[in-house]
Amino acid sequence: MKRQFISLFLFAIVFGSETHGQKLCSTPDSFVGECVERIKCSIFNLGHRRSSKYMTFLENSKCENSDLVCCREKYIQQSTAQIQQSDDVSRQASSNDDTKLNLRNCGLINQDRISRGNQTFLGELPFMVRLEYRKADGSKQFKCGGSLVTPRYVLTAAHCISDGLFSVRLGEHTVDMDPDCKYSPSGRRRCAPPVKDCNIEEKIKHSEFSLQKKINDIALIRLSEPVQLNNIDYVNTICLPLDNDSTLKEDEDQLLVAGWGRDESLQTTKSLMKALIPRQQIQKCQESFSLTDITNTNAICAGGKDQVDTCSGDSGGPLFYKGKLYSGARYIQYGITAAGFIHCGSLWKGETLPALYTNVVNYVEWIKSNMH
Repeated sequence: MKRQFISLFLFAIVFGSETHGQKLCSTPDSFVGECVERIKCSIFNLGHRRSSKYMTFLENSKCENSDLVCCREKYIQQSTAQIQQSDDVSRQASSNDDTKLNLRNCGLINQDRISRGNQTFLGELPFMVRLEYRKADGSKQFKCGGSLVTPRYVLTAAHCISDGLFSVRLGEHTVDMDPDCKYSPSGRRRCAPPVKDCNIEEKIKHSEFSLQKKINDIALIRLSEPVQLNNIDYVNTICLPLDNDSTLKEDEDQLLVAGWGRDESLQTTKSLMKALIPRQQIQKCQESFSLTDITNTNAICAGGKDQVDTCSGDSGGPLFYKGKLYSGARYIQYGITAAGFIHCGSLWKGETLPALYTNVVNYVEWIKSNMH
């Protein structure tokens, strides 16, 4: 049965949200911004001559039914308190970036690049990684995914850890295309930096992982050297739910998955894909997988609706959604793809079977204690 993808109108979701207490908006030059007082937007305080072009841009920047203007985040001037907080975080991060979770720029939502469907835009999800394996005959293949959580560590599933795993690829978007380049509707060419293949120093699998019981399916990969996050548009870390504000809310009923998984014909997709999937009661996964050891504490059950799920190629990849962190909207990882079914859209009692995800919030302390 063909797998049907949900068209994800994430653009509309983002524009319906609020950040810093202000509404999000679209600038005249089609960037995402926030409605702020004009004095707080540096682009309007640069001593421009009041040309007709400037005045037209200013007029078109005004937010609907208010005196506020639509300002891109990078032009919004921070208060003294915000600047102090940012400096404190930066100083703390710089002293131990390799193992510090939730760096200041983690999980940034590249709102200029949010696609409306399943195929992601170049640079939309810069925390996604691919795991490369060496087979017995010496050939290489990518089988699992993961997420960059610090410049030195990748989070993935324990069942993805094996002797053959030897490398982590960062910055991938379209397979077999390096560098990745895209063209805008106007014909302008934009290219990402070349992919980066990182050697592995250490593989850390949860000591109580059970493939049969589908529990504790979590692992860390320590890279041989830290990744330089000097171009976070294409390689960046994702945030983790480290406090109550960033944990998954009980009423959150939809989540995102992404990866280079398999399509309805069981062929690996060439480009990074994403899908919005429904969260399910844990009982549905308990019944589907005939498991008794998975609970709401250690697992998340999701998918199983409209034949949208994660396929085998997405093992180890993140289950995530936008949440609140640093007073703004960030992508936060709530789960790790642990178990699904080989055939996408498999049916059970007439319904599409869900997939099982390791509940990251239950393992935050394990993650912290295994970084060094």
